[in-house]
Amino acid sequence: MNKVIDYSLAGLRGNSTETKSNAPMPAEDFSQALPPGPKAPPPVVILNTVTIKTIPFQSLQMNHLESLETALYIKDLMKLPKDMKELLTFVQKAMAPTAPETEQLLSTDIDLSKIALLFQQNGKEAVTKLIMAMSNAAKQGITDMTQIKDVMKLINASVSVAGDKNPNQALKSLMLLYLPWLPLQEGVGFDLEVESKNGGAEDSDCIITITISTKNYGNIKATLILVEGNTVSVIINCSDEFPKDELLKMIKIEEKKHSMKSNIVFELMKMKQDEEVSRQAKINMSNSTQINPFLLLMAHSVIRHTIELDRLAG
Repeated sequence: MNKVIDYSLAGLRGNSTETKSNAPMPAEDFSQALPPGPKAPPPVVILNTVTIKTIPFQSLQMNHLESLETALYIKDLMKLPKDMKELLTFVQKAMAPTAPETEQLLSTDIDLSKIALLFQQNGKEAVTKLIMAMSNAAKQGITDMTQIKDVMKLINASVSVAGDKNPNQALKSLMLLYLPWLPLQEGVGFDLEVESKNGGAEDSDCIITITISTKNYGNIKATLILVEGNTVSVIINCSDEFPKDELLKMIKIEEKKHSMKSNIVFELMKMKQDEEVSRQAKINMSNSTQINPFLLLMAHSVIRHTIELDRLAG
């Protein structure tokens, strides 16, 4: 991860919102990957997590970029860590460079506007790289650049959140970038919305409510409450058919990884049978630009593993 820990540091500290250089990154060289011979079928642009390559058209189905690879490629292109905890720690460290330990950093509420600014800075550079790559590809006679355009659309969505100055949209972009199902319009058919609570108690900043719609287990509601420090209490309302033990095991692994503690309680309810349910999640949080990182990490874990268990069920 050494390649991602020194990016846009000055901008996050408030010294400048510009990167060190405005010069575009060198465009990818497609000349070595073009199929030989005048009768070769026209190539199409295929992305992976290391570089941009070209392959013959008939191989497209076999080499189609999977959703997980797309998510990894976008983070790599935007010079973002592959792990959400590392990203949150970096942002906190940039704002409080004298803080000695990761756990102390994550105990402080994170400013979502700083996340949005980071996406804006690095996203603009990433889009410039893609535009140059498309230009070079066009000069080589490559016409099908659907995947590059899809990636650019997702990155542009992240870039736009800084201009909106909307913490809900910043949180949505953050969550989506670290859920392994991009592009969301394909494959998993998953959608995410973030809403603000209307009113609420004084301690509403310490509570997140998540509603997850699944195809196999109906609606699952999770209430996350920050108890103190790195301890989160989670109350999950779900049907008896939901694989509670499997979810608990997955979350416990995440806890150890992120140095969190949790108290998870399942409350059973009767599942309503809907005719057609699409997988989606809705996060309800306080109307604030600040959010506790441990609450954020736990919310990410609950959504990701719940949707994954639903996918495995068919």
